[in-house]
Amino acid sequence: MNFMRHADAHSFLEIAQPVLMRNEARNNLMLGITIILKTQPDRFKSRPYLVTVQEGEALTAAYMTPPHKLSFYSDAPDPLPALERIAQDLYQEQWLVSGVSGHPPLPAHFASIWEKLTGAKATPGMHMGIYELRQVVVPPYAVSGRLFRATMDDLDLVTEWTHQFNMDTFGHGDQEEARGASERRIKFEEVYLWSVEGYDQPVSMAAKGRAMPTGCAVNLVYTPPQFRGKGFATSCVAALSQFLLDSGFKFCALFTDMANPTSNSIYQKIGYRWIGDFNEFHFSPPK
Repeated sequence: MNFMRHADAHSFLEIAQPVLMRNEARNNLMLGITIILKTQPDRFKSRPYLVTVQEGEALTAAYMTPPHKLSFYSDAPDPLPALERIAQDLYQEQWLVSGVSGHPPLPAHFASIWEKLTGAKATPGMHMGIYELRQVVVPPYAVSGRLFRATMDDLDLVTEWTHQFNMDTFGHGDQEEARGASERRIKFEEVYLWSVEGYDQPVSMAAKGRAMPTGCAVNLVYTPPQFRGKGFATSCVAALSQFLLDSGFKFCALFTDMANPTSNSIYQKIGYRWIGDFNEFHFSPPK
């Protein structure tokens, strides 16, 4: 077993990227985040945790940008020895691990290891689906409107919608953190708004997320309650996805909460196709 903790994303990606690129869309989270760590390290406030474990031709990889969850990839026939080695390293180096995510069954395996090692309690979190789009399908009920990139003039609106998105998605949110994230995302020209004739403000939002070698993620999809059920989110995401494809990306990828039939239906109707599951566990503080 060749265990390596990497000082930066450059050396991590030298080992992990060729393997992750075998299924770029399915591995879009790890690829996208570590590429940002490589190209825009100042976007993260904390020191990242980056590890690869090689066993012959098999690779297990993990990254974490505290306070966010640890996330895994593995193609090892038996990933448990690598997961146990990573858990020992995290514990010995006193990293705070708030949770774990990844393709099942990796999160459940690591959660069990972490509980036994630290005394922390693992609680299942969101069951997500990974979706990929390579061609936009315009649904018959699409709403005519205009997609435009948010500017600092839209900061207050984007902040409020980002905060509400976090509350709806994660059950918690901080207004100040939402404002800081909104400022950064607007600065990097990532946030897009959808306007419709007859409304005196934008009615939906979506964002360009993690860019990968040939694909790009879509995230931060939010429509205020008073504008829901009118096809605005569908039209906004379809327009942004088409814009990204026209910009040269070969595919778009996004995550959905599999317990939310509305969002899953929206994305499938515009051409997104399920390509895998992604689970998470939350950890209580170690005893």
